[in-house]
Amino acid sequence: MTYRINPTTNKKGLIIVERPHRGCRRVWSAFSQQDALERTQAAAEKSRADLSDFDLSTFDGAMEWNGHDLQCQSIIRFADLTQEMLEDDEEFARECIYLDWAMEVEEEEEART
Repeated sequence: MTYRINPTTNKKGLIIVERPHRGCRRVWSAFSQQDALERTQAAAEKSRADLSDFDLSTFDGAMEWNGHDLQCQSIIRFADLTQEMLEDDEEFARECIYLDWAMEVEEEEEART
């Protein structure tokens, strides 16, 4: 399947790519920083971990907690999106489609452009 950046999108939201030290990576999206903050806060509360080192009331603090035991974590906004990202990673492209940042393009249509 071929994907293309949607030029008419509202450009809101973000995609978080989590890479653990071992195992499979995880890609998820949020409609806004507030959405990501609330989802991360809920996950932190369920974790029963010691949260005293993290300020979960802020987006930066919540993302720090979210990534504290990962090898790396990437937070991607629409302005960071490139066509290469869509072409190289179908799972990432699917999250872009979910946020309406990208669209699937029929290969015939792609050949005409």
